Amino acid sequence: MATKVINIGSANIDEIMSVEHFPLVGETKYTPYFCKKLGGKGANQAVAAARAGGHCFFLGSVGMDANGGIIRKKLSDNGVDISHLLCMEGQETGIAQVWADGEEKNMIICFPGASLGNEAEQLQKLEEIAGNGDIFMITLEYGKAFIASAIKTAREKGCTVIVDPSGDLDILKDKGIAGYIDIVKPNEVETEQLTGIGVTDQESVVEALVVLEHMGFKIPIISLGARGCCARIHGEITFLGTDEIKAVDTTGAGDAFLGYLAAMLSKGETLAAALKTANKAAAISTTKLGAAESVPYINEICR
Repeated sequence: MATKVINIGSANIDEIMSVEHFPLVGETKYTPYFCKKLGGKGANQAVAAARAGGHCFFLGSVGMDANGGIIRKKLSDNGVDISHLLCMEGQETGIAQVWADGEEKNMIICFPGASLGNEAEQLQKLEEIAGNGDIFMITLEYGKAFIASAIKTAREKGCTVIVDPSGDLDILKDKGIAGYIDIVKPNEVETEQLTGIGVTDQESVVEALVVLEHMGFKIPIISLGARGCCARIHGEITFLGTDEIKAVDTTGAGDAFLGYLAAMLSKGETLAAALKTANKAAAISTTKLGAAESVPYINEICR
């Protein structure tokens, strides 16, 4: 069987409003822009992996409601395999309210709904389909016990394990868990929370990367936003920049990066080549509003 990308994470509907400035406490603002789009870190990453040309299975869960139906259709339309997606009777599909301002910042409030609480069923699905050489992605949106079980199961099945450290970062400070992780991709804030080192310049980024390696992560990748990322490639700590681009909405850029990284690795690309493509995908995704739906297709990257 061909190498697969397997993703466990949240799936929800993003309700997006664009404002010039975020309201103060007690203040009401009005906006002419509102839309609903596919969201959730797991769904975003799955769409990115599929648009990158990867064979991606999404093992998240949604409710048997209208929003759940929208998510299933959007994932399927984007080429994501949803044959193992859980559809939970009596549970509401997750919703995230996203505010995007005129300064490339966003604020998000999320109701996870059916995305959480069905971990035992998701683990069973993982055990059924994971195989040697597959790429497994998971976020820290779940509890420690489930994350530990999932990454251990994936590694025992021969998967490369990629963790998006969005959630409870204390989970990753457990060396027993870190030792099962091949790739971890913290952003600047998460890097400081994990290592205690503020990444303000290249010297501090290098220092933080070494600390992450000592924590047990095989390949830590520090995301630097518009400045690209940093990782050790062929034994050398390397900074990979991005082209200058006018960002409109940075929501989901990290998910675009990870989905593309996973897909490129699943297709046999080297780490350096995969990171270069992932950087481009993340940058292009910021030029459109939304998360999953702003991810570029592989032909856009090639152009």
